[in-house]
Amino acid sequence: PGSPDLVWLKLARAEQQNSAIVLSLRAMADMQHQLLRLSDQMVSCFGGLFPCMQEKPLPPAKSSTMSVALEDRGQVEAQIRQLRSSIQRRRAKPGSNSSANSESILSHYEKVLQNLEARLQELDNELRRLRGSQVFAKLD
Repeated sequence: PGSPDLVWLKLARAEQQNSAIVLSLRAMADMQHQLLRLSDQMVSCFGGLFPCMQEKPLPPAKSSTMSVALEDRGQVEAQIRQLRSSIQRRRAKPGSNSSANSESILSHYEKVLQNLEARLQELDNELRRLRGSQVFAKLD
């Protein structure tokens, strides 16, 4: 429902918001990792003076980074499915698009789809890397 131009604008805005959210989550995961390192340093320096600092440390930040990557992957997959469906629907009924620039909208959808597929590949690579580092961490 709505004009194709409005749909295009909503899709572009959602894509920008998704990118901003991903960047914010990554920044938060990085900050958590830095805080954990600082906490470990404080325990090694002051643990003898303050016994309360000798509690069991928090799990490594990799687990939260992995959960963010898994969540991102699910969102990207859902966006890909929705976009493929929109493209398929537009191609199946070319005369039903009332907009004169429906080809440019379709072209934009396909570019966004390519970007999402590239992002999905990046997330898969990141997840493989994180899973590999967790396997080695368990061996230590």
